[in-house]
Amino acid sequence: MENQSMELSCSLQRNLGSLTHLHLYHRGVQHQITLLSMADGGEVRLSPDHRGRMQFRGGLHSLHVNVTISHLEHSDTGLYMWELSYREMDNTDLIHSDTKVFLLVEGTGT
Repeated sequence: MENQSMELSCSLQRNLGSLTHLHLYHRGVQHQITLLSMADGGEVRLSPDHRGRMQFRGGLHSLHVNVTISHLEHSDTGLYMWELSYREMDNTDLIHSDTKVFLLVEGTGT
């Protein structure tokens, strides 16, 4: 429902190697945006459109990353996807797509 909150969680898989990048994408009706982006040795980037409504806990060296989006709006409807990039012991890169969640935000009158 509009004005509610939702939490998205991602468990990091250490057996795949060291995590080098983490992204959370939102694919809406007309576009896809990056909500959260982390890189090893780099800064954390949050979507400017969600900065005041989004909080995250965890990081590349955590076991889990949790993102909470508050004050949901109808435009938050869509598919949410985690993408994780790992570096294996032999220095090859592995991109792993994790949990995908579809969210439908309804108004109080719909």
